[in-house]
Amino acid sequence: MRARAAAHQAERGTDFTTIEEPLDLTGALPEGPCTIVLDCLTLWTSNLLLANRDIRSESTRFFESAAQHPGTLILVTNEVGCGIVPENELARRFRDEAGWLNQQAAAAATEVWWLVFGCPLRVK
Repeated sequence: MRARAAAHQAERGTDFTTIEEPLDLTGALPEGPCTIVLDCLTLWTSNLLLANRDIRSESTRFFESAAQHPGTLILVTNEVGCGIVPENELARRFRDEAGWLNQQAAAAATEVWWLVFGCPLRVK
C-alpha cells in the first residue's frame, strides 16, 4: 500500500499537497478556497468501520462541513455493490455502508461521474 500511495503521489507531481488523515476528514479540510481531491471515501469507510466509529454520523458531519467549504472538492470512491453479496458479515456491512455513503455523496454533489472500463459516464 505504501508503494501504491508513493506511485500516486509521484504521478501528481509537486503541485499537490498530500494530507493523510485516516479518520477525521472534517478536521483535515484546509481552510480557504482551494481544490481538494479526496482519495478515497471507500478507504475512509473501511477505516471508520475498523475503528468502530459511527460511519453515518461521521459522514453527515463531513458532508455538512464540505457544503460550507469555499473551495472545490473532488471526491473519489469505489462502487462495491455491483457484485455478489458477500458471505462474510463484516464484508456485507462494509458493502452496505459504502453504498449508503456513496448515495449521500452523490446527493450532495453537483456532478457525479462513474468510470466504467476506463470510460467516464456522467450520472448527474
